[in-house]
Amino acid sequence: MRGEYVELVAHERIVFSFGWEPTDGAPAIAPGTIRVEIPLIADAGDTIMTLRHTGIPTAHADEHRSGWDHFLPILAKVASAPEQEARA
Repeated sequence: MRGEYVELVAHERIVFSFGWEPTDGAPAIAPGTIRVEIPLIADAGDTIMTLRHTGIPTAHADEHRSGWDHFLPILAKVASAPEQEARA
């Protein structure tokens, strides 16, 4: 898997692209093909994060949805944990 940050605006926005080098077992999605945009909005001491994932071939959409469904709750838990807990 290979990608790059396209845009980083502290406390406001993250945009990155990714894909896979041709390798046995890797999806046939070239690096730079997929784009993830994450605007961050401050909200009374919390942050609202919206994730937009584009460029996914239809054949791989369910895999990516499952991945986000798995990892976003983990990210939310770590992000909401006290600083010392998050480091553990």
